Amino acid sequence: PESALGGIAIAAPQALQREAHRMTAQQFDFAAERCADLVMGALAGSIGQAGQLSQSRSAVLHRMKNFIERHLQDETLNVARIAAAAGVSIRYVNDVFQSDQTSAMRYVWRRRIDHCARDLTSPNWASASVSEIAFRWGFSDSAHFSRAFRKAYGVTPTEWRKFRST
Repeated sequence: PESALGGIAIAAPQALQREAHRMTAQQFDFAAERCADLVMGALAGSIGQAGQLSQSRSAVLHRMKNFIERHLQDETLNVARIAAAAGVSIRYVNDVFQSDQTSAMRYVWRRRIDHCARDLTSPNWASASVSEIAFRWGFSDSAHFSRAFRKAYGVTPTEWRKFRST
């Protein structure tokens, strides 16, 4: 069984190379990532590590998360920008985050909310309003921020600040 997977893993990149001229850049990126996953899967299977997220997918996820962290404060951050920065398709971004049990934008919103929660209790931001902190981290609507914060933390941002600051 391992040799069969190895044979497929060898043939896939060769087929990709033969057909590359007929593909769009997005199609090629998608196929190349899948080939890398297949090769890594074959290697992992041969050394007893099958079932783990491939190193290729792990590397892409790491690159995407780093890009997100660097651009959290930009309210225009979206899946298309994340995909472009990582050099993959939008669909692949969603596939990789799905393997992490979330979506790219849910991850972005959660990271923003976590940064807001930290700043709400930071002495450095004590004089800033809740809205200022929300806007600082890419939220453009105070009501949406308040609802999202309550959903994530179980209290409003104002309650969080009050209880955590005392």
